[in-house]
Amino acid sequence: MQTIPLADTNRQTTRLGFGCGNLMGAMNRRDSLKLLETAYDAGIRHFDVAPRYGYGEAESCLGDFLEHHRGQVTVTTKYGIFPAKKTSLITLGRQIAGPIIRKIPTLKRSLARAAKAATQNPERPTFTAAQAKASLDRSLLALRTDHIDLWLLHEVTAADLQDDSLLQLLETEVKNTSAVEESSCRRIKIIILGKDGAIIIPLSTTGCISAIDLWTGDKWLRGTENDLGGFGCSYSDFEKLRCTVSNQRVRIDHNNSQVYEGPQQSPVGDIVGLRIVFEGSGVIGSVKFSGSAHVAYDKSFILK
Repeated sequence: MQTIPLADTNRQTTRLGFGCGNLMGAMNRRDSLKLLETAYDAGIRHFDVAPRYGYGEAESCLGDFLEHHRGQVTVTTKYGIFPAKKTSLITLGRQIAGPIIRKIPTLKRSLARAAKAATQNPERPTFTAAQAKASLDRSLLALRTDHIDLWLLHEVTAADLQDDSLLQLLETEVKNTSAVEESSCRRIKIIILGKDGAIIIPLSTTGCISAIDLWTGDKWLRGTENDLGGFGCSYSDFEKLRCTVSNQRVRIDHNNSQVYEGPQQSPVGDIVGLRIVFEGSGVIGSVKFSGSAHVAYDKSFILK
């Protein structure tokens, strides 16, 4: 099975993925899990699901599968279309319809259409940061995982994206190139400047973690009092840093792993600038600023 890079996550997955839209529809959980295992045995390593699929039960079914395969597969889920309503009615209907369909298979399609109409959720998402986070939390719980590899907006239009707090994002790649003789800790400070404040993210060699401090926008986290081990670097390659501010919470990822997540009671406001300070010499690989519906700045500074 041919593999390809999954966006810029440094992960590989199969070019062919498995869409989970039919899980837990006419099939029961046991048969749905058999289908997932068959896809896995055939070499497929990417699985695409959504809260709406399988009358709202496909994510939990995939979660059963992931308990045995999470480290070997990549997963996409979505936010946008709400799960089906009347899930108890679906369970009862499946129990009644199952034996009938096995005897009269031609009824399967018409019964599926009737079930879809009866359980259609008329509520439309508002595409706010709070609603998006709630949807993501529910998906992570159903999938029984602490992360997903790709998160999509489900049937969204540009007109839906009116909440600027849905995603304010900085991504950057930096590398301290100074020799140990010049700077033993080889610290870097990434300062995100807003109209009303700033976020200061530190990086350093692993041996100097206690000497760095993180400013989240309204409080200091001192390396001497908090575990900031996730901000340690080897500098063997560019360090990938990602800072997301959404719904008054800050999340920082270092080399595709979450190293901090917490509240920000005093928002820094719209981003107006960026300052990167190297202890010794250093190189900036790339910088990207994103809002909820557009990329404000995206530039690579080196040829790769």
